[in-house]
Amino acid sequence: MTAPQVIELRIHGVSGTPPDQLLDAPLVRQVAGDERTRFFRAVDPAGQELRGPDGEIVEAYHWGQLTSGSWKTAFWLLSVPFGLVNAAHFMLPAARSGMSRMLRVVAEAALRGLGILLTVTLTLAVAEAGIDQLAWQWIRSGTDPVCTTSGCARGWIIAAMVLTGALVPLLIWFGGGGSRRVRSSGAGSGPPVDDPLARTSRLAADEFAYGDNDTFRLQLLHAAASCGVVGVLGGALAGSGPLGTGSWIVLGAAVLLVAVTGNPLHRNRSRDLRLSVLSWLLLVAGVVAAVGAVITLARVSLPERPDPAGPGVFPGFRDLVLPLMALALMGMLVLLLATGLLAAATAGEAGAAPVRRYLAGMGAAVVAPVGVLLGVGFGAALVYGVNRVLGLGAGGPELPAVFVRTAHAWGLTALLVVVIGLVVIAVKLASGRRLRAEVAWAQQPAFFGTAKDPDDRRTAEASSIRGLATAWFLARLKYVVQAVLAVFAAAGIVLTTAGAAGTVAAPWRGEVVPGWAGWLEPVSRWIRSPAFSWLTAREPAPETPDPMAVLGTLVLLGVGLGLLYLGRAGLRAQGVRRGANVIWDVIAFWPRAAHPLVPPPYTARAIDTLRRRIHHHLGADPDTGAGLPDGDDVRLVLAAHSQGSLLTVAALTRLSPAVRKRLSLLTFGSQLQFAYSRAFPAYVNERVLREVLVGLRPLQPGGPVTEPEGWISLVRETDPIGGPVFSYGRSQGGTPTSLRWLGSAGAGAGAGGPEAARVADELRRDPPVRICGREVVLLDPVPVDPMLAPTAGPLGHGSYYRDPVWPAVVRYLSDRRLDADWPAYPPV
Repeated sequence: MTAPQVIELRIHGVSGTPPDQLLDAPLVRQVAGDERTRFFRAVDPAGQELRGPDGEIVEAYHWGQLTSGSWKTAFWLLSVPFGLVNAAHFMLPAARSGMSRMLRVVAEAALRGLGILLTVTLTLAVAEAGIDQLAWQWIRSGTDPVCTTSGCARGWIIAAMVLTGALVPLLIWFGGGGSRRVRSSGAGSGPPVDDPLARTSRLAADEFAYGDNDTFRLQLLHAAASCGVVGVLGGALAGSGPLGTGSWIVLGAAVLLVAVTGNPLHRNRSRDLRLSVLSWLLLVAGVVAAVGAVITLARVSLPERPDPAGPGVFPGFRDLVLPLMALALMGMLVLLLATGLLAAATAGEAGAAPVRRYLAGMGAAVVAPVGVLLGVGFGAALVYGVNRVLGLGAGGPELPAVFVRTAHAWGLTALLVVVIGLVVIAVKLASGRRLRAEVAWAQQPAFFGTAKDPDDRRTAEASSIRGLATAWFLARLKYVVQAVLAVFAAAGIVLTTAGAAGTVAAPWRGEVVPGWAGWLEPVSRWIRSPAFSWLTAREPAPETPDPMAVLGTLVLLGVGLGLLYLGRAGLRAQGVRRGANVIWDVIAFWPRAAHPLVPPPYTARAIDTLRRRIHHHLGADPDTGAGLPDGDDVRLVLAAHSQGSLLTVAALTRLSPAVRKRLSLLTFGSQLQFAYSRAFPAYVNERVLREVLVGLRPLQPGGPVTEPEGWISLVRETDPIGGPVFSYGRSQGGTPTSLRWLGSAGAGAGAGGPEAARVADELRRDPPVRICGREVVLLDPVPVDPMLAPTAGPLGHGSYYRDPVWPAVVRYLSDRRLDADWPAYPPV
């Protein structure tokens, strides 16, 4: 009988790990795929393919070119605020009842509203930097020696207006990649409708893989809002008239339509057609308003120099600021209320303890305000940068009051960062002794037999345990990210409220408070009180600048210079591009839903290519999966790292149950438990992971891992990004135990109960591992004889396949020589 062919298919994680590193081989060759999604194998200098230690095929799936390969993606960092608001859409809990569906619709509408307000903020920041700071104030003042006439200044202002109005459409066309929906080349690429995975996760839905049909309408409406901003500025320059009124109507209608677009409760063809027609009409009206603003500017009479006695800020700018702040505040409060009620209505689906939803299901209401805070900061950084460049000499441009208030808010945010840093340091110092004791116990196998003399052994332990304790502490910080984000979200809401109320309480020179802002009057009374006055900036006197605004100015300038450096370095160095685009490997996983200006998601292409490769290796039709052979001649082990584990689970949801029964899964450095299942409960949750687990190829009995399903997770205590999947609450010292869940043998969760049971772990030596059911905890660093190999520091999140236990795990998952090849050494 011919032995089955074992194929180990490795899928990398964030930052686009190069194929040679993924295969741990100096020479590799592409064997399939195209220039964006590629498959590699190791070769020798003669070009002959190299196999694994037991003759298995080792192949690497490299999808990093979809995000980290292009120089353009280095500039995607500017879209991080949009990406956070968009990701917040997918953090909402799944709605199943009528009331929860309505609450989810309201929360989604609030997110889309915050998204278009971020677009308006971006447009307004560009308008302030280009139209006001550069053209209206600096060039028109005669400071520029090249442009000293009114006609020349008028041309600069017109050019800045045109650029501002075209900015968002250009970003949609060139940066966002349009609204194309990537479809599989084969029909029916998703799982059957009766597949449990199709019922438990939205990962299997076409809207996830291929994007929302409403994306193109969102693009039209965001472009219309951008043009409406230019129209409002032009209308203010011309005085009251139809241009200003019409532009305000375009802007308000775009915000309103964005909120109702995407409502799944009333979706039908006629409704979609009406929304499409209205979106196109609004875009046309917005373009007409922007063109009208340019024509108005070309015809209006401009003085040779601005009036030195009056405000120098371009007319109309102040008219937009307060409504924008008020709408953003209302959007965040509506999102907070709707998400809170939705979380309460779906509390029964919170899941087991290790995958319990972040902040009780309030993750979307936390991440979105952080995105708004970053978006305002990025816009202010642009304006401050231009202001400082143009204001090097005397008579520099005047800054609108809102940017001084923004600088004040970012000064307070910088202090908040310092406070959080001090708290982290204090916790590290307070827990140092206990943590070093845990590390010393866990590292016992590393020192066993490496130092014969007891004094030498104690010296070796002391020299490494202190550094390892720091690595363990830093790795555990990932579990408090939700609390840190909650603090920043609260700060964003409070500072936005203070900024709007401060404008009403104490308007600066040139600021006019409209009558509709009276609803902020109760809050503004608090801002006037000494106890809360520090939350917002007061109009500064020349001799007494606001210290918080000065600090915030430095922070914003640092942010602007940092983004400029990353963009410039990304043009030159691939390594910088990979590092800068890590965040987009995470955020661009999710398709466009709340904002159309996020970069195009890579999921459709990456998932479909992986799905087709799995079919190919199993001998089925790559497109449909039909014609799956009856035998078991191929044993396919999917080895997924970090973000690749989420990508692989998403691909598994689009495979038939018969195909999944032929697969084994090895995840390492994964975020499936502590991050994705908690932050995105509608897409990755306990039921999804359980269905994936029981749907994989069952293993033969025997070996150290007692559960029959073919999924093993590798984890390191020093990994700052990845974590466990099947265990948590591991004790350090004495008799090692851990809490098991997701079907652990003998545990309450194994019988379908929500709670896990504490089970004794098994310690093994040479190579040293800790077996927690399906979880294998690796010792890091791997102990070596310094006379035979160089010593190394902790590997953390990388190079899991270099651990000596890796071949044994692959053998186990492929059902070969279970007892003989697993390191069956006596416990320590």
